[in-house]
Amino acid sequence: MHLFTALTAMLALLRIALAGANLPRQASSIPSSCPGVTARTTYKLSAATGWKYTLLASGFTKPRCLLFNTEGHLLVLKAGKGLTAHTLSADGCIASSKTVISMAQLNHGLALSPDGKTLYVSAAPTAWPYASDPKTMTATNQQVVVKGMNPGGYSSRMLAVLPNQPDLLIVSLGSGGNIDEPTIAKETGRAIVKVFDLGKAPAGWYMYNTQGWYLGYGLRNEVALVFDGNNMVWGVENSGDQLTRVTVGDPKVITDKAFKVGQQFMILPNATFDDASCVAKSVLPRLSIKAYSAPIDGKFDKAFANMYVSLHGSWNRQPATRYKVVQIPFQKLNDSRYNPVAPQDSAAGYSDVLWTQNEGGCSGTTCLRPTGITWHPDFSRMYVGSDGSVGEIYLLYKA
Repeated sequence: MHLFTALTAMLALLRIALAGANLPRQASSIPSSCPGVTARTTYKLSAATGWKYTLLASGFTKPRCLLFNTEGHLLVLKAGKGLTAHTLSADGCIASSKTVISMAQLNHGLALSPDGKTLYVSAAPTAWPYASDPKTMTATNQQVVVKGMNPGGYSSRMLAVLPNQPDLLIVSLGSGGNIDEPTIAKETGRAIVKVFDLGKAPAGWYMYNTQGWYLGYGLRNEVALVFDGNNMVWGVENSGDQLTRVTVGDPKVITDKAFKVGQQFMILPNATFDDASCVAKSVLPRLSIKAYSAPIDGKFDKAFANMYVSLHGSWNRQPATRYKVVQIPFQKLNDSRYNPVAPQDSAAGYSDVLWTQNEGGCSGTTCLRPTGITWHPDFSRMYVGSDGSVGEIYLLYKA
């Protein structure tokens, strides 16, 4: 069932069910600039009160995913180029770098097993595991674990390994276009999130469309997959846009009915399927984010009190919007489940942490375009990628 988010097609933060301190530790030793790193762009950034940022690197090729391995080396997946590993100095700046995988097919998707010994990467049709040595920063013995991921439509594939069940690999695949009607049937194998048990893998590999287990479907492009303190996985979705009611010869915005934020609706109600049946057959988003935000990644803090989400931004609207990192407050309920603090129909359940000034003038190359997010192992600072024209990585930390 397609999940059309309400009103302005706001992005859905969806909880997909699987069977310390609230703020990061202060990092007073982080410098205001890293040696030899010069900004190559002229756009200006702002940070929320109590936060600071430092440009860590510039000139990277489309950094999309960031992770730390078990030895504290920063891994960066560069779309169209490969995977690199970076040794950091005590202040968090890059001391040395090394190419781990050189492969132009890689575009998005990076995961590590909890012990750090298996590395997963992906391209549009395929996901590969490598034997990984976190000390030497090498990846060898490439295998194939999933094939047959439909190359049409959105090409990014998000990967995640369940922390407490490392044999379970989660793979997210987007839709074939803005509105992908065939995906009302989950067997289509698009707009879906699936789980593959690597401990029971068939001879050769899994075929994405016909094998594996369904975690969620009707999910237009669930790029970010984030684990909370119970190892439940949350998805941050790039939802549909240009959703309108259509009357004869006159497409227009919805005027026949008032909706709350996050409510589901039909674009073309008919005698057998209308708004009510859509609501009955779908799961509402737990929280909504402004339309065209284009979330890419997310991470919880150490206490699971806040989720930080990178909003890639969009210039396909006037004015352009987002180009920022936001914070979503969470709480632990009496039944031990984690949930956003804001109510389900809130349009203000998050706040800005790092953003581009004058975002209305942004394009795909002129502003911060946040991508991968990862915490330093001691949670003293966050690393944020940006795949704009020059390719940057920022340190984001509490002052």
